[in-house]
Amino acid sequence: MTSQRDVLPVYFVTGHLGFSPVLEIRRGAYDAAMKRASSTLILAVAGLWLSMTPARAQVCQNDHDPRPATATATACDDRPACPNPSVADDATHFNGGHIVYTPRVVVGACHPGNEGTFSNGCTIANASCIDGQCVVQYAGLIYRPAGTAAKSPAVLLVPGSANCTTIGTSCVYQPEPFCGLKNALLAKGYVVMEVLPRGYGIDATRRSTGYYIDNAVTQQNAMGAPCAANRGACSTYDLLDEGLFDVAAGYQFLANRPFVDASAIAVFGHSLGGVRALAFNREDHGQKATVAIAAASESWCFSDHTDNTILWAEMARSIDLARSATYTFQPQNDVNLESGSVIAHEAAENRWQYQAAFFPPVAQVVGGVLTDLPYGDEAHACFVTNQRNVDEWAPTVINFLRRYGVK
Repeated sequence: MTSQRDVLPVYFVTGHLGFSPVLEIRRGAYDAAMKRASSTLILAVAGLWLSMTPARAQVCQNDHDPRPATATATACDDRPACPNPSVADDATHFNGGHIVYTPRVVVGACHPGNEGTFSNGCTIANASCIDGQCVVQYAGLIYRPAGTAAKSPAVLLVPGSANCTTIGTSCVYQPEPFCGLKNALLAKGYVVMEVLPRGYGIDATRRSTGYYIDNAVTQQNAMGAPCAANRGACSTYDLLDEGLFDVAAGYQFLANRPFVDASAIAVFGHSLGGVRALAFNREDHGQKATVAIAAASESWCFSDHTDNTILWAEMARSIDLARSATYTFQPQNDVNLESGSVIAHEAAENRWQYQAAFFPPVAQVVGGVLTDLPYGDEAHACFVTNQRNVDEWAPTVINFLRRYGVK
């Protein structure tokens, strides 16, 4: 369904390397969107930076706090079905996708208990000990559009953070379903693959090797890893590593499929997945475009005295080193909006091919009326889950991909 509210971003800007910048402010219900907009409005146009944001305090502050433990959780109320609903989850399928695996890579023998190793005896966080050997292998879900030509353009999806789901006796970090986006991309003829970074899985056996990021950081801190000297540095560097290795492995697998046009692939990430996608984009793998939704929004201002400057600097560096056109956006009631504006600012200063937007707040139906979600973390999650929200931003993603050759 399409929202009865605004279906347009509050602002929408693009820049093109070597050309005059193009400013696109979508019309239609724009005036209504502006009336509901917060006091923050940023226009970033390649080389031009206009900020109408009230001065922030020196202490990093979120725009919309996460839901407190005492508040009742709000479920995303407009969840669509995943593609291929008639395909039952079994040994080879999950959420309508075909389960695939990258080739196994042996990186050494397991040595549990050795200094400088994780609890599984491997020296790197993306490996698991299997039959005495440290092995790296990534799982993924792949979807093919119906009735397409031999080779199709493709999009690689990178999930954000996950909660531990108990399946049997195992703690499993299942990836975001991205059902609405997958449906939209398949309808336009794109092959879609969701890569599962290290530690993510469908269950205890169908999973990627290695440690989920929170578990890896816990062990790195206990091991006295170099990154542990600065609180928060390990998680930042692990995310970069996951982008440069995990996402890259998924990308290579996707590009090698015989039904994929390897010259027309984009990478898309949400939240921590957005950080991973932007890190991946530091290197040229042949990608034509990179899309990041609310990258680092929930991590921008930690509350445990974490050194945020490392995250901020590395996010800017990912934009500085971008190798493909980049589109970043988020909803207005996301946890933190400075993360998006800083990224847009950096892209504007670089005069790089980019596009940025803040969309209207994420809402839920209360008494038959769409009412803005009050907590940032719920808006952060429902923005990519609710069909009404996907209907707002997915067309802008597809237009962006086509503009830069992913078609």
